[in-house]
Amino acid sequence: MRIIPRPAYLDWLVRHRDRQAVRILTGPRGSGKSTILALFREHLLARSAAPEQLVTIDCEEVTELFRPPDAKDLLGRVLSRLQPDRETHVFLDEPQRVPGFTDVCAALLAHGGCRLYLACSGAGPLSGEGGANAAESLRGPDGPPLERLVLPLSFAEFCAGLVPERKSLPLRDKFALYLAAGSMPWTARLDADREQARELLEGNYLAILVRDMGAPRINRRYLDAVARRLLLGIGRRTSPAALARDAPPRCGPMDPKTAAGGLRLLLQSRLFFEARRFSLKSGTLLRTQSRYYAFDTALRAAVVGERPGDFDRVLANVVFLELVRRGCAVHSGGCSIPAREADFIALRDGAPSCWQVRAAVSGPEELSRTIAPLRGIRMPCPKWLLTYDTVPGRKLPGGIQERNILDWLLDEGASV
Repeated sequence: MRIIPRPAYLDWLVRHRDRQAVRILTGPRGSGKSTILALFREHLLARSAAPEQLVTIDCEEVTELFRPPDAKDLLGRVLSRLQPDRETHVFLDEPQRVPGFTDVCAALLAHGGCRLYLACSGAGPLSGEGGANAAESLRGPDGPPLERLVLPLSFAEFCAGLVPERKSLPLRDKFALYLAAGSMPWTARLDADREQARELLEGNYLAILVRDMGAPRINRRYLDAVARRLLLGIGRRTSPAALARDAPPRCGPMDPKTAAGGLRLLLQSRLFFEARRFSLKSGTLLRTQSRYYAFDTALRAAVVGERPGDFDRVLANVVFLELVRRGCAVHSGGCSIPAREADFIALRDGAPSCWQVRAAVSGPEELSRTIAPLRGIRMPCPKWLLTYDTVPGRKLPGGIQERNILDWLLDEGASV
């Protein structure tokens, strides 16, 4: 099986290799966390580590062996393989499936020669109500645990991972495959077969609803209803009250509290990401009318079917995820009037940049309407208009810069 390189994530693991701190990869199920750890194991072997110094346990398989899952048994399996006179790299896949796994990790950290790596689907053990306690349990000699969000393939990674016969396709054809088949790592390995990739993506969606929600007090039927409404209105402002009001009749009546609980679980599973409204004037996040984006743009078609005419919002979903990959906290807003807000306010190291995303902007009136939110932002910061059908050489007022979205996606070193 071909493995698609994920250099940004591998470099992060290599950079922190010698720190006595737990390294945690989080992200949606199927985004490539286990494969990234496999690539890192290859790196360790190439750097003279012996095979017996690498201990890998898939805790989802452990839960099938031990009923109920037993932290004591898991600890025993690992301790029996620790090397007494050499460091041992311990890789635990989905350890959150084992109740009390943070106690297992704490016991392993007591062994000075143990290097611990976790791959956790969803938001990971450091989020939610028990996040503070988990962080304390996972504190190593060199400090608190290190966490890295793993997203599905960027467009650049997707292009790099395509089979040779696909690499010669025109750039727009590659992007069409990326949107249709999805950005999960298996898409490139499957020769970007659209239907097969979507079947796998729908199966992954169902697995997330069943396996990555913990033990929710909310009926799965309601979770599916909320997810479908978010997919249908991808990138549109919404609220728990609106989600409850628009719930399909087949799921039964839903109140806003139930919708809010379902939304919280969907965000924790990383099925969706939230872009909260951000006020540049006050530097604060607003409480109402967030936008929500899927972890994979093809998930929408796989679960609720094709929705032609929404290309602007699909492109916005792609740009949102790419800004997150590039280390930004991504919000929407910049104005107290929602209709005049920029698509995204991206903060990296506290510095903002403002973004509008459109498939095409033709004619002076449409251009004026499109860039009005950017022109209305008085704070001096980079302002970008990303377009799919870019007008070459077009000059924009107010320091706004226009760039083709495909060129920007492939330029992973581009400033934000």
